Amino acid sequence: MISILSRRLQQVLAVMAVGFLIGMFGGVTPVTAAGPVSASLAGSVPDLAIGQQDVELLPIVVTENGPGAIDAGSDGQGRWLRLEFPAGVLPTRPAGVQVEGDLQLEQDSVNVSFDRSTNLWGIEVKIQAASSEPSRIVFTGIKVTADRTVPEGEMVVKVKGDSLIQNLDDFPGADYAASVVVANCTTAASLNGEQERAVFTIGKDICILNGEQVKMEVAPYIVDGYTFIPLRYAAQAVGVPEDGLRWNDEGRTVTIIKGNRIVQMTVGEGVMKINQAETPMNATPEIRNGRTMLPIRDLSVALGITVDWDDAARTVTIRQ
Repeated sequence: MISILSRRLQQVLAVMAVGFLIGMFGGVTPVTAAGPVSASLAGSVPDLAIGQQDVELLPIVVTENGPGAIDAGSDGQGRWLRLEFPAGVLPTRPAGVQVEGDLQLEQDSVNVSFDRSTNLWGIEVKIQAASSEPSRIVFTGIKVTADRTVPEGEMVVKVKGDSLIQNLDDFPGADYAASVVVANCTTAASLNGEQERAVFTIGKDICILNGEQVKMEVAPYIVDGYTFIPLRYAAQAVGVPEDGLRWNDEGRTVTIIKGNRIVQMTVGEGVMKINQAETPMNATPEIRNGRTMLPIRDLSVALGITVDWDDAARTVTIRQ
């Protein structure tokens, strides 16, 4: 009992000390820590216009408030640390993850993952060995796309994971160890600054692509409230280059590559992969009249583009 109380007291005092030093000396943007770790942004919180794509964040720093605060477990399998982003925000894999101290990460374990229990995206890294002295993990080069469902205000990233779960027992009701404001979300980027790439009309086999009329083999249609568009024209509409579209006939899988994003969808399956991270879809791709049809809403979410629906005209407009 004495040792448990002592550990709790050490953690609380460590949190207070970190907060005091940050407030005194500055250099990072402080946040409220829940116990074993604290999180900060390496600089002042920037503004981010809702709807912008692939905006690079300042480095995110996770700091242990005591040795061994981030646990690797005792089964030799390692445990995970997760940076969880709010709804409507899709992050990319960090360009780099550095450790300051003797905490050890599993090589090549950093990945972007989708948590089905929360429907939120996050960045995860596996802990290989705990520290003997307080260490820091610095995540650099993370880019985010905030879709137009993201509200104005602070974009908060939470630090979670089973590498912290034992320490969180000391803080009942907490489902994360620390949080940090990484951006101030401002008014959505003006549509006037976006290029209208395509207009599709339900039931019509003529679409507008980059200002030109194009005849399609199959007209767009709606199933259970979701619009389906032929694969080839859907890819062109969202700005995928010709060499960025690949079809696997045996697996009936389409791979779409645009910039640093790789999206895979399979006919008849309700899960797509975005940079190898699985995420559920609202509708499943299908084949009609010999053509592969994609749910444009899911594709737009995967690639971070803007889709507008005009109910009166029954048109889908894609902007970028």
